[in-house]
Amino acid sequence: MLERPFPRYAAFVSPGNLMEVLRRTRHATVTSPRQRRRETLTRAQYEDYFKFTIVRNPWARAWSWYRNVMRGGRNARRLNVQPGLEFTEFLQRHLGRDALRPQLCWLRDFNGELPLDFIGRFECLREDFDTVAERLGMPGLQLPHRRRSEGAGRGEAQDYRGHYDTALIERVALAYREEIELFGYDFENG
Repeated sequence: MLERPFPRYAAFVSPGNLMEVLRRTRHATVTSPRQRRRETLTRAQYEDYFKFTIVRNPWARAWSWYRNVMRGGRNARRLNVQPGLEFTEFLQRHLGRDALRPQLCWLRDFNGELPLDFIGRFECLREDFDTVAERLGMPGLQLPHRRRSEGAGRGEAQDYRGHYDTALIERVALAYREEIELFGYDFENG
């Protein structure tokens, strides 16, 4: 959201960019109680910042989002997901949409570049967070773990691999082909 919605012709070269222009324009013009949280930067400030992100194995990410929605609450209501919806059906309805859009949707600028200084991995979050903290001059900073999954530590609930068949593995691979290639993910390395 820090990049202006109409920086150049590149904002209009793809449908994804067009949707992003609309989203950023709405964000910039709609007033809300959270207005104070909006940050504005000059190009020089933006270039000077250390920009980082954390990516996640797409198969693990899809399973995690499914589990999150199936707990009920706001996301289940917003997506109109009924209790008991099977993972296969959930992916059929939501893969590539909403929170399951490809991660690159959030990471690319309007030119299709990844203007980041560091890309960490959820699979080695502790180590990569340490790298970020060191870079920011805050070595030893502890990353809190505020939301633990049900079954955390028992293995079966955390391992996404047991919830996929060959068709679902391929469906996710197709939906996230570009990020799988770019970040070197495969089904097994989560």
